[in-house]
Amino acid sequence: MAKIRVFIADDSEDIRKYFEVILQNEPDMLVAGTASSGREAVEKVIETAPDIVLMDIQMESRIAGIEAIEAIKKRNPDIKVIVLTIHSRDDFLFRAYAAGAADYIIKTSSVVDILTSIRNVVA
Repeated sequence: MAKIRVFIADDSEDIRKYFEVILQNEPDMLVAGTASSGREAVEKVIETAPDIVLMDIQMESRIAGIEAIEAIKKRNPDIKVIVLTIHSRDDFLFRAYAAGAADYIIKTSSVVDILTSIRNVVA
């Protein structure tokens, strides 16, 4: 079975590195790339065509991640995006799903919950 290719978009280098380490230790996953802004994420995601994107919402602007989801889904609707953020507000949740997010996870969720979400969205 092919590995799940996951792209990580977050403006925090520490967060990107943290998730890279977690994903690299999973036998069924690999890191397809990373980005530190919504604009960079759109460019690199379209170029690398991962299975899943873990997308932060607030990067270079308050809703850069949501705008990036819309742009990615418009150009390649098969790419699945999971919002991984600190925001639990309903308005962010609604906008993320309206933009095309497949799931919405709070960064403080357990690693098991995040990995389960990735596997479930791919399935």
